[in-house]
Amino acid sequence: MDEAMVSKLQEGVKVNVVDFIEADEYTVTLKCLIIDNNPRYVFGEGWSTMKWSLDLKEGQQLKLYWDVEDKKFFILNFCYQTIPLMIPV
Repeated sequence: MDEAMVSKLQEGVKVNVVDFIEADEYTVTLKCLIIDNNPRYVFGEGWSTMKWSLDLKEGQQLKLYWDVEDKKFFILNFCYQTIPLMIPV
């Protein structure tokens, strides 16, 4: 990521986060904090609403995908279910 983008992120940028399973969309502020010369990305304003709505607990990881074309994050935290094999009798 170039320095201009990191600088912009240090001030905070509003981004959309889509939960397509629940058909919800959240607006949160994405920030970049530089700690020991390493970038750390955190959500600011809007995070509490999203966290409570998703029922996230401390220690859980939020899996996100950044869609470059739509310029949105998509939540990948969903349960996979398999369809049981049905054998005709």
